[in-house]
Amino acid sequence: MITGAASREADQPAFATDVSLDEKLIRRARELIPTLRARERAAIEAGQVPVETIEDYREAGFFRVLQPARYGGYELSPRTYCEIARTLAEGCMSSAWVYAVIAVHNWQMALFPEQAAQDVWSQDSDTRISSSYMPVGKVKRAPKIAARATRITFQRERFIMTRRFA
Repeated sequence: MITGAASREADQPAFATDVSLDEKLIRRARELIPTLRARERAAIEAGQVPVETIEDYREAGFFRVLQPARYGGYELSPRTYCEIARTLAEGCMSSAWVYAVIAVHNWQMALFPEQAAQDVWSQDSDTRISSSYMPVGKVKRAPKIAARATRITFQRERFIMTRRFA
């Protein structure tokens, strides 16, 4: 639970305030840094982010950053989304990555036909969505460039990351 952070209800523009919602959310992310640092080892050892961290993110409103306003989201800029991710990463890179993956899907959902968003959020605007991405392509050797593939296991999924070295 986040101490000292306002609830989502207080985020709704019911009255004028000197602090923007963007600033409130980034401040909440900053407040979470010590908690994320304390949970980092457990996240690494378990191979997943603690349920308590996901609940902290929900309570802070982080998953609503890119969610359309008509479905209870804040519909803020990608800049705010990125700043929250960067701030959370100061506490735990894995937890920040999970936030980023889940939260960006709310923006992606808005790119689908309206019926898709209704199917996801009409019953519960807190519904979280995520998917896996499978990059397609072939690595070819090019002059003066070497490519290296690394396997990463996280939450029972396999990801292949390729890094180029010039």
